[in-house]
Amino acid sequence: MGDNIFLRLAAEQDAADLRAENKRLKAWMKRATAALIKVRPLGGSELFMRVGEENYADPEWCGRAIEEMRDRLHKERVENIRLQRQVEGR
Repeated sequence: MGDNIFLRLAAEQDAADLRAENKRLKAWMKRATAALIKVRPLGGSELFMRVGEENYADPEWCGRAIEEMRDRLHKERVENIRLQRQVEGR
């Protein structure tokens, strides 16, 4: 019978550890969401995904949006360099 107490205490500690980890992960997701919203402030509902009762930034969607912005900026820079060289007669 004494073994059941130790098993129950171990299970209660495991549950407490899982609740604490869940709390840490939710806080991290909220910080990540806030950071992603700063990068993509004009995103609409496509920016968010629902997890339980909360809405968080969708990391896959945000990753694609950031890649598209990066690619667009790169193309603009290349075009600006090309135009500058053309003006300079190179």
